[in-house]
Amino acid sequence: RHHHDHRTETNRAARMGRRGSSRGRVYCYGVMFPCCALTSLIALGAAIALAVLFPSLLRRMVDQKVTIEKGHATYEQLENPTLPVYKSFHIWNLTNAEDFASSGAKPQLELLGPYSYRENRTKIFSKASADAGTEITYNQSKLFHWDKNKSNDSVLETDSICTINLPLVGAVAELDRMDPALKTFGKLVLEGIFSETHSEIFICVPAGNLIWNFTTELVEKLHTSPVLKTVHANYPRDYVSMQLNNSINDTYPSIIYTGVGDISDIAEFVQWDGLRKLNVWPEPSANEINGTEGLFFRPNLQEGVPLETFQDDAIRSFPLEYTGKVKHKGLQTHRYQLPFSVFQGAFTNPENARWGSYNPDGLFYLGYTQWPEVPVYASKPHFLDGDPVLREKVEGMHPNKELHETTIDVEPVTGANIQLKKQLQINMQVNQTDDFSQLKDVNGTVYFPIFYMNEHAELTDDFKRYLEKQGLREVELANKLVWVVFAILLFAALVCAVLALVFCRQLVVHHSQISEEKEKAPLLGHKIQ
Repeated sequence: RHHHDHRTETNRAARMGRRGSSRGRVYCYGVMFPCCALTSLIALGAAIALAVLFPSLLRRMVDQKVTIEKGHATYEQLENPTLPVYKSFHIWNLTNAEDFASSGAKPQLELLGPYSYRENRTKIFSKASADAGTEITYNQSKLFHWDKNKSNDSVLETDSICTINLPLVGAVAELDRMDPALKTFGKLVLEGIFSETHSEIFICVPAGNLIWNFTTELVEKLHTSPVLKTVHANYPRDYVSMQLNNSINDTYPSIIYTGVGDISDIAEFVQWDGLRKLNVWPEPSANEINGTEGLFFRPNLQEGVPLETFQDDAIRSFPLEYTGKVKHKGLQTHRYQLPFSVFQGAFTNPENARWGSYNPDGLFYLGYTQWPEVPVYASKPHFLDGDPVLREKVEGMHPNKELHETTIDVEPVTGANIQLKKQLQINMQVNQTDDFSQLKDVNGTVYFPIFYMNEHAELTDDFKRYLEKQGLREVELANKLVWVVFAILLFAALVCAVLALVFCRQLVVHHSQISEEKEKAPLLGHKIQ
């Protein structure tokens, strides 16, 4: 009996020990489960908050740095840009000029160039508006300097170029706008001037003069003829100017938004060349001045968002269409192009009637930007993407999308244009007419290519350093760091969640064991023998 009682006491002590140990483990699991669950939720919440809030903090930091205010880098870049910009001209030389003039042979065109010029664009900001807040006023000067290094080794500004006789075709076009009662007399006057000056359908002039401005005996006669003035013919200049080698908004001030208060409208025009609305185009909506000049856009650009730019060369606004991402010197950029809708004729796209573009697809009208109005049209180089009829009327066109497409690459954090290739071909519409011997053998209507220009810039190390001053480096480092911290928090949340599940399971198991032991235990401590 003594031995039996001893065994009973021993078993009871063991059971009590096990129960104590189980209760300890249950207590431990009971504490660890909520701790791990709570930690997991906190880590997950912190990761979500980091992902949601941190980008907006970065955007705010960049927004504050890029506003156009005195002392800010963007102000300095607009005042004196460090990104080198060049304008290169590829000139179409008429190689069968005599046959074209005498028998209406198809124009044989040879491409010469590039003839390249470095652009020096400066803005003189008004002192009164430099710290004024939401808008800033400036006068601008654009000068171009011959750059032999960027030009083809075999070309010179003095090269003789044969092309369509621009003043002759322009004079005939002006005749079409003359009062019908005076038109017959005006035609006789023009015939006399053309004969006196021995004018043909083509002219040959130095390349540099064709690009910037030139004069001929015909131009001088048209300008000075007292008889033409009596029939109200408008020939106000004694020279022909295809491009201006000076600012076209040098005289009157322009105003742009600084981005202060609303960063989304930074660098957009409020006023250009003294005008808040143009008076160039036939419809009011076409005369709106929308977008930036193209050097800067709003910062923190989202992928796929379209942009708009106002180009003073064409005196109109253009939409820019997002096409994808490209890298330059390790920087990710958003690429934009002109949508083809810009080059559609009004017969295909009635929206373009407001620009006066009643022409085949592949062109848009620029005649309203000339004084007097002349039938000048812009296209992509080599009539890329244009109606095949444009290329069929001339020889020498070889369009290549890789070479001849306009592209603008914008760094999305700062909104800076870091690489561009802005290409347009200038063409003169020449119509067959029996009224003038010089034009009677023209094959219907020919859009005669004169040259195409490529305004281009490539990212330099200096400009990359400017972008870094704008907070680009901090943003890149912060973006890398935030994803590391986000990954750590997410991992911690996952680990704590797994531990919470393990502790929860163990808690349930041990609760079950304790319940089973209670059920098996006798009502009294031991049997009575």
